[in-house]
Amino acid sequence: MSIAPLRAETLGEYWGTAEEEAKYYRIVDIPFPDQLALEAGSFEVLPDQRLAIGTRRGEIYLVSGAFDKNPRTDFHRYASGLDEIMGLSFRDNAFFVTQQTEVTRITDTDGDGRADDFHTLCDAWGFRNYHEFAFGSKLDRDGNIWVALCLSESYRSKVPFRGWCVKVAQDGTMIPICSGIRSPCGIGPNEHGVMFYAESQGPWNGSCSLKVLEPGGFMGHPVSFNWYPNAAERDSPGSPELSERFASPPVEPKTQSRLLA
Repeated sequence: MSIAPLRAETLGEYWGTAEEEAKYYRIVDIPFPDQLALEAGSFEVLPDQRLAIGTRRGEIYLVSGAFDKNPRTDFHRYASGLDEIMGLSFRDNAFFVTQQTEVTRITDTDGDGRADDFHTLCDAWGFRNYHEFAFGSKLDRDGNIWVALCLSESYRSKVPFRGWCVKVAQDGTMIPICSGIRSPCGIGPNEHGVMFYAESQGPWNGSCSLKVLEPGGFMGHPVSFNWYPNAAERDSPGSPELSERFASPPVEPKTQSRLLA
């Protein structure tokens, strides 16, 4: 089976504004091997200007030439066998990889260009469902990785800390930060080091949004409250008091809507 890479048409091409847009944002086609189904989920730029790509299929590729004026790239597979890499950071000759089940420290100890040491830095959260994605930040100023953990389902948090943001320190300690996350799709800091995450629309989230991950905060979805007994650092916000306007608690829909996945 041959998988041919397709070139995406930009809105600038569609609307005839590409030349004007290029003055501000240059779009460059980066070639990759015909047989490679890349499915990129995370990126990191290395000190030598190679581009590292973490994939949904659990591989890490190192790409030379990606930032050349006219890219002629070389793809080298550095690691494989991981699980949906949605966070990739590099420091002190080591990759810090966020996958569904853990944050992993990965190194090449013999210098042959391929990973050979995979150290579980932290796996203190649970995993039980394909939808339980984990999105990891770059290393912050203190060397921590922030991880936004997707719920098990739209109305379920079946295993520890699903629906939470947690922080993983360099010694492997996991610190619960805040609850109420539904289905994240990215996490990272602003220029001041304040951490944000992108949330997907769905239950208790009327639209997609960008939210601040404040320690002790609540992001809006209450199903993750059941893990507060495991988070000594955080006080539960408790259940809201019902007013006359809201005379009964929320009811879980029984439909099979595709929006509930």
